[in-house]
Amino acid sequence: MADDLMVFRGIRFARAERFRPPEPIPLTEMPSPGGHYGSPAPQNPDPLDYMWGEALAPGDEDCLTLNIWTPAADDARRPVMVYIHGGAFIIGSGRWGWYEGTRLVQREQVVLVTINYRLGAFGFLDLSGAGDPKYSSASNCGLLDQIAALQWVKQHIDRFGGAPDRVTVFGESAGGISISCLLACPQARGLFRRAISMSGPPSMVRSREFARSVTEKLMRFARVDSADKLVMLPAAKLLAAQEKTIRSADFLGELLYAPTIDGDVLPKPPLHAIRDGSAADVTLLTGTTLDEARLWSLYNPILRILPLGTLGRWFRSLGLDPRAVRAAYR
Repeated sequence: MADDLMVFRGIRFARAERFRPPEPIPLTEMPSPGGHYGSPAPQNPDPLDYMWGEALAPGDEDCLTLNIWTPAADDARRPVMVYIHGGAFIIGSGRWGWYEGTRLVQREQVVLVTINYRLGAFGFLDLSGAGDPKYSSASNCGLLDQIAALQWVKQHIDRFGGAPDRVTVFGESAGGISISCLLACPQARGLFRRAISMSGPPSMVRSREFARSVTEKLMRFARVDSADKLVMLPAAKLLAAQEKTIRSADFLGELLYAPTIDGDVLPKPPLHAIRDGSAADVTLLTGTTLDEARLWSLYNPILRILPLGTLGRWFRSLGLDPRAVRAAYR
């Protein structure tokens, strides 16, 4: 109990072998309130750890847990809000202090759920070109983790005072992109009625061709020549190869580890799927967070004082036309 609420931390909703789809874990008995947060997903240290308030790296592959804040574990059938964290698909966790749910739940009388999902190469490395069918869904394991969490919520949230048919998913940045993808995923249909995508453009997904080029580069950095050898690689070495790939000049400025249009979990680009009616029964609220770009000046303080000429060269290094950017902002 905390502040007249019930809080349940670190509930396991699925287990997963590396690069394999999650296997749901049934709720055999009601957990006790309290508990400890589950381990974050494996990730490299982040320069802003001091601002998040907790260093999450290195994490653990046994990370598929969720946390619940509820006014009471009764039969009140309250609205349910499931938050999907951001972090460019390479950092973050549902346990971040920013996502502590007491105020939201007290004010709105909802049931709040925060989740973990696999990140980086563990969650979004495309191994479809490896020639082994057991890795056919590896490109979107992180999305499948999110779907598994939503399936768990639909099956069990009534035991925590929530209504399974009144679920809203919401998220920001990578979490918002995930929402855009879930609106297009056949396996996610019927798991939520409303969606809030904050700074989550549906265009931030990868083609299969691009995703495979990232995989080839990572395998060279990892010095392995097969998916099976990647499976056996220690997590620290896989994270090191992931970081080298991100910093590679071949992909400067690209979002390397993100959902892939694989023809199965994500059959087509989210914007196309939504246009074709994949989310016709879902109410959507979408927008961008206020002053979001200021975050990047914390990563790179020189952005605050760059003259236009230098800023233009930086834009071009990211593949952007500085004139178009300036015109859009003006």
